[in-house]
Amino acid sequence: MPTILAHNWLRHDCDGGAVFTRGCEVHVEWQKGKEVRFVRAARKVFAEVLSELGFLTTRQKKSQSPEFLERVGFRKTWSDDEFDYFLTTAVPLARGEKHVMG
Repeated sequence: MPTILAHNWLRHDCDGGAVFTRGCEVHVEWQKGKEVRFVRAARKVFAEVLSELGFLTTRQKKSQSPEFLERVGFRKTWSDDEFDYFLTTAVPLARGEKHVMG
C-alpha cells in the first residue's frame, strides 16, 4: 500500500528503494547494490500506472545526461529552461520489451 505524501504524491516502497508517483509522473530512488531487487519491484508499480493511464512521464534537470532514461525506454518529449521531460508507453526497466515511443 503506497504512502500518501504532500501534493498528492504517492510513495511505493520497493525492496531496495522507492517509486514516487503522481498521476502518470514517476520518479525513483534506490540503494546502491540493491538495483536488481529494486527493478523487479518497481516494474510492478510502473505496470499498474501504465494499465490505468497508458503512459508514464518523468523529468530531470537539463544538466543530467538522458542516457539512463533513454536506455530504460523513456523518450525526450520537450524541455523548458530547467528540465528535460520524458515519456514512455511501456514498462521501464523491462528486458526485451519493444517501446512504442521513438
